[in-house]
Amino acid sequence: MLIEAIDKESTYNVLIIGDKKEIDRSAAFIQKNIFLKINITKLSLEIFNNRFDRAYHLIILEANEKRLNFRDVLNHIRSEQTTKNVPIIIISSLTEKYFSELELERMLPVDVIPPSLKKVLLKIKVITYLNFTVTEKKLNYVQTELKQIKKNLKQQNKQLKHLALHDQLTSTSNRYAYESISNQIIMSSKRHKRNFAMLLVDIDNFKWINDKFGHNLGNEVIKAVAGKLKKSLRDSDLLSRIGGDEFGIILTELNASSNAGLAGKKIFESFKNPIVIQKNSIRISLSMGITYYTPDKNQTFDELMEEADIAMYEAKENGKNRFEYFNSGMRDKYIYQNTLNYELQNAVNRNEFYLVYQPIMNIHNNRIAGLEALIRWNNPTLGTVPPSDFIPVAEQADIIYDIGLWILNQACSRLSEWKAQGYTKLFLSTNISPKQIQNPNFGKDLNEISDKYRISPDELELEITESKFTFDLEKYIKNLDNFKGRLSIDDFGVQYSSLSRLGKLPVNSLKIDGSFFHGVKDLSRNKIILKHLFRLTEELSIKVIAERIETEEQRDFLVYQNCTYAQGYYYYKPMPPEKITEILAGPEPEF
Repeated sequence: MLIEAIDKESTYNVLIIGDKKEIDRSAAFIQKNIFLKINITKLSLEIFNNRFDRAYHLIILEANEKRLNFRDVLNHIRSEQTTKNVPIIIISSLTEKYFSELELERMLPVDVIPPSLKKVLLKIKVITYLNFTVTEKKLNYVQTELKQIKKNLKQQNKQLKHLALHDQLTSTSNRYAYESISNQIIMSSKRHKRNFAMLLVDIDNFKWINDKFGHNLGNEVIKAVAGKLKKSLRDSDLLSRIGGDEFGIILTELNASSNAGLAGKKIFESFKNPIVIQKNSIRISLSMGITYYTPDKNQTFDELMEEADIAMYEAKENGKNRFEYFNSGMRDKYIYQNTLNYELQNAVNRNEFYLVYQPIMNIHNNRIAGLEALIRWNNPTLGTVPPSDFIPVAEQADIIYDIGLWILNQACSRLSEWKAQGYTKLFLSTNISPKQIQNPNFGKDLNEISDKYRISPDELELEITESKFTFDLEKYIKNLDNFKGRLSIDDFGVQYSSLSRLGKLPVNSLKIDGSFFHGVKDLSRNKIILKHLFRLTEELSIKVIAERIETEEQRDFLVYQNCTYAQGYYYYKPMPPEKITEILAGPEPEF
């Protein structure tokens, strides 16, 4: 069993020290009785003081004469680096008392065998000590391996801790670390009565960057933004990427909220020039929300995040590329918009929407030429909600498409009824959202609705509000390639006017914003612009509708410019369909 525990393929070095005759006898005995690869070195007593030239697994001392000074030999063996821990077997007839005086326990492992028991015990002792040596060697190896594993685990734990607390893309702290550190700052600020500011930063139009340049470049943009933010902050400030293109910042050691604003201005200043990535020059703008922790308010992390988030979205709504401080009024607005969002989800199914219609007049004969369908919402909880409140929320919540199809269905159904009553020279106009045009199914859905109610192409106009041309309209207009109706630009001239679009887009009509006509008597520049605009649209065969006409003076100006169509309170306010039917059936009005 002992022999089985030893590695038979290894070679074991055994040193035998003693008289030459005894050395030879012991070596012969070992080679005859122990079937292992053993390399025996013989060292006579006369030269045992030589330095040992190799590492040994076992040392055997053959000495039966008192002339051998065991103490010197043992001390010499134990003083050598290669033999200080090697097991020693002493074969000697000297008395036990003699060996006890040597204090062999100080030099363990050491074993003494009398010559009379040599044949009986030597084989067992040799195998036992070789096994001990191999086991010890294995244990040392295992201990070394364990130390290395422990070292590796420590390094891996350090790396895992870094990964757990840091964003891999930007090397800033991540959301988990941001929350953890923020909570520590909150506790410290509460205890020491200190203030700090929390900033939430979002890259404006990042989706557009991703769509135009690809996600790889988008990631480089995020890294570049993180670098610029870090350079704009102090070492004591905390910067974290908390998700997507959004960053969180904690500004400590502030005494007034204006200091947070100064930090915000410094950040925006660092982005005044475009950044160049992969030979692309990209202008980056940010929207930032700022809130302030004060010990008397004792806000939690979640409350601070919500406040900063509300302020950041307020900055986006106010034009982007700016920062806003949180105030309680923003929260009221936020709650209101969330309520709108919730109530809008099922408003169509609950039949809470209805349509009103505002006539579009032929100025020359005072007859109704067309009708603009306008949506209204009456909610049991909120009451009457104006479109200016709920349409942006519906667009953001991605439910505007369904609402838009509902409007088209209802309006086309009503136009079909008026046609059946004999009013066949009316056209219908309705506003559509950019989200609708961006949907690849829009053209198909439009055609299905118009076919369902037998609406001809000249009877349906889709109005796209010019101020919402913040997306690539030319790219998505192909979704209307098979649409049989007409396209109109609403609120033309408000802020994003571009005559080049009249050449690029299949525009059939323009609705010129009423701001051009207010006080037109005193606005000679506007008169000149309108004069040439009317001529241009006439040559392009584009119909012009003047909207928000409120005075006779404005109407007269349009007549003078030979404008055919007008809409506004001077003629009619938006009305329910039943009232429109009465007007259509009644006598010709006078204006």
